[in-house]
Amino acid sequence: MTPTSGALHTCCGGLLPRQVRSTDGQTLGTLACVRNLATRSSEFCRTMGQSGRANLSGLHPWHITVCSELRLLGSLERGGGHMSSSLRFERPPVREVTLALMLQPMPKLQTLDLAPLRVDWRQTYPLLQEVTPLSPWGPPDRDDVELVRSGVSWPMPLCTFSTDSGDKNIRFQQDRFLLSWTFGDEAQNYPGFDALKSELLEKFSQYSKLAQDASGAAPVVRRADIQYVNHLSGISAQNAMAGVLNGWTGPASFPSRTPDYCGFRVHYHESELSSQVAVLVGLDSAGEESIEGELVQSSALSLDAEAVVDESANYVEMLEVAHDVLTEAFLEVTSDLMRAGWGETS
Repeated sequence: MTPTSGALHTCCGGLLPRQVRSTDGQTLGTLACVRNLATRSSEFCRTMGQSGRANLSGLHPWHITVCSELRLLGSLERGGGHMSSSLRFERPPVREVTLALMLQPMPKLQTLDLAPLRVDWRQTYPLLQEVTPLSPWGPPDRDDVELVRSGVSWPMPLCTFSTDSGDKNIRFQQDRFLLSWTFGDEAQNYPGFDALKSELLEKFSQYSKLAQDASGAAPVVRRADIQYVNHLSGISAQNAMAGVLNGWTGPASFPSRTPDYCGFRVHYHESELSSQVAVLVGLDSAGEESIEGELVQSSALSLDAEAVVDESANYVEMLEVAHDVLTEAFLEVTSDLMRAGWGETS
């Protein structure tokens, strides 16, 4: 992250107390962990005007920027408890869900090889769009550079099959297969993870058979990803951030003036449940809305999990583990009162 003028940049490396110093040597304070930072919010605000950057060798970095917008991006290790693998709500806050299988690239695969899917899926997914393929999901290969010139086969596009209402779509290209659901006027009832997973696997099975017939080898799943986007009605991103940082044990109130935008990110390379699953938690301002005649700020809570599928793993099981990781993360960053308001039933 590029330092921003008039901002405080600090680092915190795990759960042991550390003295954090700015580049000019001034001690900014002891940060035992991120939530300890929240309890020191008054001192944090007094030092917002300072610009510095702590250098703690061997530690995972926390970069905190506060000005007209606030962003926090971090990575640390944590410990503690287990989770409930199933959550159900009468009024779930979820607005978008994407399940993705990231594949070993199949360079020989072309759109025409998958033409039968257009026939098979036309009734449920009548809309079809082809656009420029997304960038490869894996680490870039610096030696893998190819110029597109005359006479060379054109890269397979990203194909998107959508419902008439736009509430669901299936996307695929040579290195991924995704199913997405979006809340809307005609899709106000979340179908649930199990239903979306079942459809993903059913459609992927059809895709795999055609891809294998065309390329001579079955698609190989290297990673299973899940993303949830939830709407926190009437809760601003900055107040939600404050609640997350203090574990919802105290007032969820941002200690400074209302920012024009607030963004918050926490990333764990390894989750508590599995060292094979990385998880990202994000909060973002989502504008204003009217609730009971009063104009209030709301926010979007995003949860992402990426589960590595190695040679000994089953991608279906890893998809389920990724979902368990996100369930745990959801429980950690929401309060009992919030979940009661959504009508938690389990």
